[in-house]
Amino acid sequence: PWMDVVTEANKDFEQIREKIAQLEKLQNKRLRDVFSEGTEAEGEIESICKDVAAICKSCEKKIQQIQTKGGDGASKHDHTMRVSAQHALAKQLQDLTSRFRGLQKKHLNELRKRQQNSAVFDDKCGAGVDDAGFTSAQLMELGEAEDLVQNRSREISRIASTV
Repeated sequence: PWMDVVTEANKDFEQIREKIAQLEKLQNKRLRDVFSEGTEAEGEIESICKDVAAICKSCEKKIQQIQTKGGDGASKHDHTMRVSAQHALAKQLQDLTSRFRGLQKKHLNELRKRQQNSAVFDDKCGAGVDDAGFTSAQLMELGEAEDLVQNRSREISRIASTV
């Protein structure tokens, strides 16, 4: 029944929280590691971001299922409880997605700031080095990740408003 779906969604929330904590540690590690290219950390960060996005999408589907699971012949009280559970779960998912998006945005801003500072340093020193520690592909991936997170947030907001 629908209560099983609520339990599954709560397990997803716990997974998302764990992934966000891992992501935050990796991003901090990446930012502290000034002298390496950070490609290994970037790969791990990207993998965790994809995992979080997939879990969010799965959780979103589960939240939508609550309305249809066990809905035939259900009492008005049961219907009210299902709607209430949907609202609560959608709010939790929205909060977690916002936290994830904020974390990604902060990381992206730090990388951009570091790249700009490096470019200024290179200009002042006359080093003529084009590589500020980040490839254009890495910066593009970060931008795409930020777009993905923003789209996910809009989708969750849309679902929350329809529930």
